[in-house]
Amino acid sequence: MGNMKDDFYDREIKFYNKALPLLTPIIKMTLREGKSGMRLVVKSIEQSKIKERLMTMCVVPNSVIKVLRFAPFGDPMAIQVSGYQLALRLKDAEKITVELLQKE
Repeated sequence: MGNMKDDFYDREIKFYNKALPLLTPIIKMTLREGKSGMRLVVKSIEQSKIKERLMTMCVVPNSVIKVLRFAPFGDPMAIQVSGYQLALRLKDAEKITVELLQKE
């Protein structure tokens, strides 16, 4: 019997992999340009020191990210990815190329 968290993650990945072709990307931009409420799909991550760390936190190509909010002075930003929240500096968010799926 597998770990419940791993099972959830596997089901979520399968869902998004099936749904991605059905959702039409509208705009290509960096994650830093995202606004609160936007749902984005990761297209690529620029080669940098933080790339490996981001990938271990499920920020990988074709993963879906929701921009939650920004700190009072704009940096850092809070995102939701794979069911958890993550704070990300804007200079690191610049290295992530995304496409807009929808705005809630």
